[in-house]
Amino acid sequence: MIWIPIVLSLGLAGACLRIWMEFSQRIRKLNSDTAHTRSMVESYTEALTEAKAKVEAYRTEYLKLQRERDDLEIDVHEARETLTGLEERLERTHPSSRRIDKSDDGDDIF
Repeated sequence: MIWIPIVLSLGLAGACLRIWMEFSQRIRKLNSDTAHTRSMVESYTEALTEAKAKVEAYRTEYLKLQRERDDLEIDVHEARETLTGLEERLERTHPSSRRIDKSDDGDDIF
């Protein structure tokens, strides 16, 4: 009869040992998964930081090109005004009926 409590104790100790080993294995797996997730988060954070820097550089370049375009539009507008003034002055000094760049039927050659 003494064997029954000993066998039960050994069975219970074996079950406890198995549960402890499974628990330890799950902890190691959780730690491994956590480390992998942290490394992924760090790499994604670095990639996001690089992407933000690129976006900022593109934004700066875009604003620079937009200012340059605006300046060129102003220059074109001023040049058109100057050209219009020069054309009006030319028309006053040489009316279109006497200009040599017209064809005989009244159409412009150019």
